[in-house]
Amino acid sequence: LSSLLQELQRIGDTNYPTCLTGVAVLKLVIGTHGELLHLTLLRSSGNNTLDHDALQIARESAPFAPFPDRLKHQTSDIELICYMSFAGSRQIYAGY
Repeated sequence: LSSLLQELQRIGDTNYPTCLTGVAVLKLVIGTHGELLHLTLLRSSGNNTLDHDALQIARESAPFAPFPDRLKHQTSDIELICYMSFAGSRQIYAGY
């Protein structure tokens, strides 16, 4: 989970438009090999550009690290609700 959030932040910090602010809420479904199985915008930031960027950041961040062996035996995927907060600078906060 930590590596996933770090990758979302790294991609977002690199590609984020600096003048816009808002929070987009995404649902990511991630498979055991780190692949992005499904991506949905659950709540709009109120700005189509930010919503598009949030979705694009998630797509470009994949694939993520594979699940540890112990987790692979427990589930075939993980659903993660991610709050992407764009603060008007070249930093985003991707939290769950």
